[in-house]
Amino acid sequence: MKLQGVRAWIAVGVVLLGRSVAADQELTLSQAMEAALDGPVVRAAEAQVGAAGARVAQAQARRLPQVAATAEATVLREDPGFVIPRGALGNPIPLSLVAGEQGHERAAVGVEQLLLDFGRTGAALAAARANQEAARADFAALRQQVALATVRAFAATLAAHQQVTVLEEAVATAAETERVVDAMVREGLLARSDLLAAQYRRAEVEAQLAGARSTLAAAAAQLAALTGVADPRPASIPLAEEGGDLSGPGGRRAEVDAVAARRRAVEAVARVERAEQLPLFALAAGAEKRWDRYLLHENNAYAAVVLRTSLFDGGSAAARAAEARAGARALAAQEEALRRQIAAELAAAEAAEEAARQRLASSQRGAVAAAEALRLERLRHAQGLATTRELLQAQTEATSARAAVVAARAAVLAAVAERLHAAGVDLASAFADR
Repeated sequence: MKLQGVRAWIAVGVVLLGRSVAADQELTLSQAMEAALDGPVVRAAEAQVGAAGARVAQAQARRLPQVAATAEATVLREDPGFVIPRGALGNPIPLSLVAGEQGHERAAVGVEQLLLDFGRTGAALAAARANQEAARADFAALRQQVALATVRAFAATLAAHQQVTVLEEAVATAAETERVVDAMVREGLLARSDLLAAQYRRAEVEAQLAGARSTLAAAAAQLAALTGVADPRPASIPLAEEGGDLSGPGGRRAEVDAVAARRRAVEAVARVERAEQLPLFALAAGAEKRWDRYLLHENNAYAAVVLRTSLFDGGSAAARAAEARAGARALAAQEEALRRQIAAELAAAEAAEEAARQRLASSQRGAVAAAEALRLERLRHAQGLATTRELLQAQTEATSARAAVVAARAAVLAAVAERLHAAGVDLASAFADR
């Protein structure tokens, strides 16, 4: 028993250790996107798709037999009875008889089957199916928007993390430079103004670090809200060093599909409204059983063909049909405007991606040049050929160049995501395993 207890505690410890290790792992973009696409916003939209499917089932049910059961019990304060007229059955005077209906029970089952409604049910079913398609397209569009927001938040958080790292290194470098300059001032090798310049540089970088940490907190909070992961730590940019390339099969934007489906749904509603004034034929049948005190009623069954029609509604159905047709025309115009907007978005996204790649290439060249310039200034400063201010300026330029590379990499990732989104590419599939 003791050995089993020890094994159980070891198993619990392994599980807890595994969880802590998993919590400390970096979050890749595909993991972040998977978590975001399983979030409450996406689940709520998915539930709307299910509700739209239920409305299709409701429309289909109108074509099936409708069965209803009735049970009633009636208790009258007085028995109304009935009167046999004088001369009937040979009686010389009117004869009052008790009917026995003070206590009366009835049970019945009826069924009604739609025979013909001149396309009303078919139009309602078409409208329900079009609404279901619109709900699916809305879900796909929302899912794509969540994926795009996740890429943006991931890129911003990762850039902020790397900016903090760069500035922390810059603070350490500034502190070391200040220490060296302070020692040289004490030895009389440098003027006190050099120490003040080094102290100013350190304070400046520390202020930049504080701002970067604030930016990181805001970006991480946005990413945490999307993914549900507390304190997310993104991994490296999931693209090549020079900006990478990422593409996928384009397709129709879900927003266009949603507007087109809504237009079809409204057109179907217009057909339903136009059919409101047409007659409806149905087959009705049923059986009933009655109970009363004197057995005056008998069990019965019936079958009938039912006709229902509206004689006059003041033009209400025609007005509703006209309203639906106007709504369909508005949705058709909205669909065309959306297509033009998407074309403009795609052109702008392609231009933005090209500009981001060019900025990345330029910033990388600048970072290499700034790093080399800093190395040379350090050598010249050690030999007394460069002033402290020149060294500090070289450090500033090197830090700015490294920060520019970090921002450019994140901008390329965001620009690629924008271009794929504009082209109708599924971002979850495009960034899978990255």
